[in-house]
Amino acid sequence: MREEPALQIPFAFPGTAGKISIDNKLYPEFIADVLDRAKVTGGDLGDAAGLWGLSKSALNKIILADKKVLEVLKRYFIPALTKNGE
Repeated sequence: MREEPALQIPFAFPGTAGKISIDNKLYPEFIADVLDRAKVTGGDLGDAAGLWGLSKSALNKIILADKKVLEVLKRYFIPALTKNGE
């Protein structure tokens, strides 16, 4: 996550067919943008998925494949969502 989250998606999805390898040179920037969007939306990534032309399910699979990203989302956003009763 960046200290000042990006409010717009600055580039097209850098993967193919809804998938991206952690070896892709744009993966770190993509994940930073995912986390920025999560910060801005309080953890709701549905709109972010659409901005990259992904389904929410495809974005969830990308997140679930990277344990470090999943841990960040759990640490910062899952408690907030649970606390708000969502």
